[in-house]
Amino acid sequence: MPRRRSRPVARADSSELSIQDQIDAAMPAGPGFDLTPWDLPPVIAARRLYASTVSQLPFVAFRDGQPRADQPRFLSRPNDHETFGDMLNRAVNQLMGWGHVWLLPLPGLNPQGPDAVEVIDAANAAGEWDSHGRLVAVNYAGSRRRVGSSSCPILIPFDIPAAGSPGVTPFQSAWKVLTYAAALYQLTGSFFEAGTPSMAIEVPQRISEIQAISLKRQTRSWRRSHEPVIIDADAKIRTIGSTPLEMQLVEMCSWAVAEVARVVNIPPSLLNAQANDSMTYQNGGDELRRWKSLGLGEVVHKFEAAFSQLLPHGTTAVADYSELFRPNDQERYETLALADWLTADEKRGREGLPPLGGAAAAIADPAPTLSVVGGTPDV
Repeated sequence: MPRRRSRPVARADSSELSIQDQIDAAMPAGPGFDLTPWDLPPVIAARRLYASTVSQLPFVAFRDGQPRADQPRFLSRPNDHETFGDMLNRAVNQLMGWGHVWLLPLPGLNPQGPDAVEVIDAANAAGEWDSHGRLVAVNYAGSRRRVGSSSCPILIPFDIPAAGSPGVTPFQSAWKVLTYAAALYQLTGSFFEAGTPSMAIEVPQRISEIQAISLKRQTRSWRRSHEPVIIDADAKIRTIGSTPLEMQLVEMCSWAVAEVARVVNIPPSLLNAQANDSMTYQNGGDELRRWKSLGLGEVVHKFEAAFSQLLPHGTTAVADYSELFRPNDQERYETLALADWLTADEKRGREGLPPLGGAAAAIADPAPTLSVVGGTPDV
């Protein structure tokens, strides 16, 4: 990305500048650089949304459809340098920015898998592909590591357009369109940077520069006040509003947000784009589930597959979405009240509460009564 450099302000002796030039020279300069798609607020928001959401998901090792009693250490504490959430956050940012990221297993004494893992930034490792486009080795830390060895990093790609590609991001695939969106933001900013005046003062005769500066100061004093206005020199005030072109540029920025959301499979409402209907708790949860089906699940599955490669055969790593889609209190309590197959202590356990035990448990779970209806026992 280009470095942000402020535009230099020319310095000169104040005696050689007019009063208005001195005022203009004291104003802050514009950005002085071209925006790229990486600078777009919706692109930044989309990357942060993916990274922050994935980093909050716990991963659980399953075998035969049940969580393993002995969970791998690297699924909770990947290494001694960063937390599991921080590692995932960095990995997703690399995945969304470069199109791929590397996962390095750190073998230990555990024969069933690595004791720790590290995420390697995309630029710090390079893969080697054969003539058929198959990854055969990875160059990292000054050594060549063959695929299949215990010390070889695992490639996690985003989109794979062809064999032999390490992966590309949706942003890279739509780079030309996003470049137009960046130009739109920059054009819109240039209109506001130019400072279109809010009013014009029409004076029938020519006035001096000192009189013009004085008249400007007088009009500035009217702002946020209800004092009477005195206009001399037969001046007239004409209000200047935004032009239709300026208003259209502002509306087009909403189009840019929607296009970014389309590129990365995010419902526009999750990027705070304008929606046609009002958002409620219920349809907000539906939008989140829709995102899981369209885009979030795809990214999470890539990490599930990479972690599963490090586990013994028959054991898979699965992301736990329960907290992300946790219903509100009323919905949970109503569901538990209808769950007659669960005991009171099992229901309390799902809410993270300790068991009742003793007489309290007997009161909460009364023994079934036996009755006879038409000669048939009915419990």
